[in-house]
Amino acid sequence: MDAITYGWLASALQLTAQLKDPNLLREVRTPILIGSAGREVFIDPSAHARAAALLFDCTLVSFPNAKHELFLWRRFLRRGVTAVMNSVA
Repeated sequence: MDAITYGWLASALQLTAQLKDPNLLREVRTPILIGSAGREVFIDPSAHARAAALLFDCTLVSFPNAKHELFLWRRFLRRGVTAVMNSVA
């Protein structure tokens, strides 16, 4: 994984703080697909489940053997991610 910038980190922390507000998530009406990596080291996967429960139209798909970057992981996992995306489109 490439190094992050201070600007990226500041934005990520600000957005993370905003997303802790359950009312914000309840207001989202856009269909959302959350791909949750089971071997996540940056984000607590249980946060994905909490967010999905609050979102109006959310599909939560777990990839138990994947790490943080779903599209950069092994080919068979990328295929699975792509297949899920195509199935909900």
